[in-house]
Amino acid sequence: MRDFDLTLDIETIPTTDKAVQEEIKNSIAPPGNYKSEEAIEKWWSTKGVTAAEDKVRKTALDGSLGEVITIAWAFGDNPVNGIQRTHKDSEGIFLTRAFSMIADDMATHVKNYELDRRLRIIGHNILKFDIPFLWKRCVINEVFAPSILSLCASPRQNEFLFDTQVEWMGSNRVDNLISCDKLCRIFKIDSPKTDKIDGSKVYDHWVQKKYDDILAYCKRDVEAERAVAERILNYA
Repeated sequence: MRDFDLTLDIETIPTTDKAVQEEIKNSIAPPGNYKSEEAIEKWWSTKGVTAAEDKVRKTALDGSLGEVITIAWAFGDNPVNGIQRTHKDSEGIFLTRAFSMIADDMATHVKNYELDRRLRIIGHNILKFDIPFLWKRCVINEVFAPSILSLCASPRQNEFLFDTQVEWMGSNRVDNLISCDKLCRIFKIDSPKTDKIDGSKVYDHWVQKKYDDILAYCKRDVEAERAVAERILNYA
């Protein structure tokens, strides 16, 4: 792995904006084939609350609404670093701190870096998720990332990204996806997921303020994504 290869992973949560949560919940309605008051009332009592909660939770996948709470990264083969947001931190301040730490790491680990050579950012599904999500959250929070990192460039400027999802499957179409966990099992690389935490459990850990567990999981993601990328690049 080149020292100016930056392996990156983020963890996200649903919107914390109460007004947006309420708007989403108010948009929930019973299926159109429920006509009687009794059927509608029963739907609300048995499925309505869950349906509203599920729709709010899905905003964790939408950079326009969800929020970043964890960022982990590694330059080349150097140790993985990361930063975890807590309930006390605003997202804007958290992002500013994260980019400052990444810039410091680059100064430490990346030798003889030429200003006309941009970093190659590596990750799994970063082209479709991590980079666009980060970019949108920076725009919304009015945060400028160090330009040399290219982290907040338009997601259309992706020639310096290496997405293991795209490299392995040939595209990131929704009908042609593979998880990082599955790639790890294919290559016999330790998976970052455990019985205690995976991507679907990050928000619950956030609610319970299990910050260390979230950061450790995000760092394991970076370790796994770097190993997967290295395997693919070795035989490219």
